[in-house]
Amino acid sequence: MACWQARAHDPCRVRFSRLPLSSRLALLAIATLCPIAVLLVFSYLQDRDERRDDEVTDAHNYARGLAARIDLFAQDLHSLTLAASLALGSQANPINQANNQRYLQSLQTQNEALRAIFVTDTAGRVMAQSSGDDTGRDLSSRPYIQALQQGAPTVWTGGLEGIETGQVTVAFGRPVIAADGSTRAFVVVAFYPINLRDRFVGDAPAGGNVVLIDQGGKLLFATAPPAEGSGGDLRGSPLVTGPLAGQGVDFESERTAFDADERFGTIVPIPTMKWAVGYTRSQEALDSSLTRALGA
Repeated sequence: MACWQARAHDPCRVRFSRLPLSSRLALLAIATLCPIAVLLVFSYLQDRDERRDDEVTDAHNYARGLAARIDLFAQDLHSLTLAASLALGSQANPINQANNQRYLQSLQTQNEALRAIFVTDTAGRVMAQSSGDDTGRDLSSRPYIQALQQGAPTVWTGGLEGIETGQVTVAFGRPVIAADGSTRAFVVVAFYPINLRDRFVGDAPAGGNVVLIDQGGKLLFATAPPAEGSGGDLRGSPLVTGPLAGQGVDFESERTAFDADERFGTIVPIPTMKWAVGYTRSQEALDSSLTRALGA
């Protein structure tokens, strides 16, 4: 009885009972809706985090898939030049344009990204090539010839200025070994890095930036306009040093040396070339899209 009387004279209950009906209904509505509002906010935050994680994961997966495709391209060049080396090394006739141009042309048609395939003697003079008529050209000053002369089994260059066009060019070469084990010549393939963009980056998600970086830290291409004042030398960028050493980097809300705003994304190594490829997207655009979703 005493307990019931205490409840009956509870000041809060008394004051509530004296309120107008409309006020009591409003308070009851607020008490009912507050937990629902909290639940909705919690649900939104959870959904936002999941969407953010999905966007970041998609960026990571795209970069890694792109690196795998470019690495496969590099492995194909290893196989192509090895086949050429074996064929040319066992050839009884002299290596020259008349004997070998058609063969080199057929190799080039197997890979549309290639600009040229050519063979030099061990002094670095062109003996045969897939196209053109400038046999005899002296390439002894080119770094790939010098590396092969010093005994390198294969050589990847970084971005070089093309002799004829001035356009950034990459070369891969290996020695041609004769039947007696001596070095008979060098076979070299050349291509424009920009062709890799056209071949492999056409399916890049909208709004992203794909960057290709050679083993010396040189920016070979970027699919989005670079940040004002940014240069092509990325050796000092902490986001680049890891991938060039073989360790991929995932990041969010970072300033890069090749974007104009804060980004999220991934830079990963291309093992065969010792290069790196990255894919970044605007952090602000991602955050804005998630914020708009709250008001939807």
